[in-house]
Amino acid sequence: MSMKPFLSVSLLLCIPILAYGAAGLLNHCILLGYKKSPSELEFPSRLSDSHTRRTYLFTGCLLSYCIAWWLAASWITFAVYLFYMSILTAVVVMDFEQQLILNRFILSLTILALLATPVLPAAFLPRILAGGAGFLIFLCLAMITRGGIGGGDIKLIGALGLFLGPDRLLFTIIIGVVAGGLVSLCLLLTRKKKRTDMIAYGPYFAIAAAFSLFL
Repeated sequence: MSMKPFLSVSLLLCIPILAYGAAGLLNHCILLGYKKSPSELEFPSRLSDSHTRRTYLFTGCLLSYCIAWWLAASWITFAVYLFYMSILTAVVVMDFEQQLILNRFILSLTILALLATPVLPAAFLPRILAGGAGFLIFLCLAMITRGGIGGGDIKLIGALGLFLGPDRLLFTIIIGVVAGGLVSLCLLLTRKKKRTDMIAYGPYFAIAAAFSLFL
């Protein structure tokens, strides 16, 4: 179900402005989180590169907001998708930059999933079960692989399950694992990464979660 044409045109024209404002706000929130957790940063030297981070955030918000505009069936759904896409964009940038997903963004996604229950496609109980099952499965995988999966990824999958429901979460996991695995293989073959290096899977889960809304 698409939005009314006159609403679509007006919203489309506003998307670059919304993306620019969101990029600045997300950059500020990310910096605050970094400063509160300096010991968790993988690459502290990148903290000063705020302009590049904001550019990535703006680009991600611009593209993902277009997806939200295309899929939203009402103003409320559009607002929910904007917040959802903003969080996913921040996750992609953070995890690529520092291999870290701040808890404040996971918490925001969890709260959004609970508040947006009336407009989300999947029913509440299946979403609860998907979030819990996803969290527990990835927690077990992290224990089996002895840290092969980061804590941020575990919490992200749980929050995504709560928002998406079982079907879309399964799509997200499959696409995220395959995409992350292929990229990791390329990095290993080109010797840009070692077998002992941590690979950030969060961005691939986040990108897959954005496209899962098309299902």
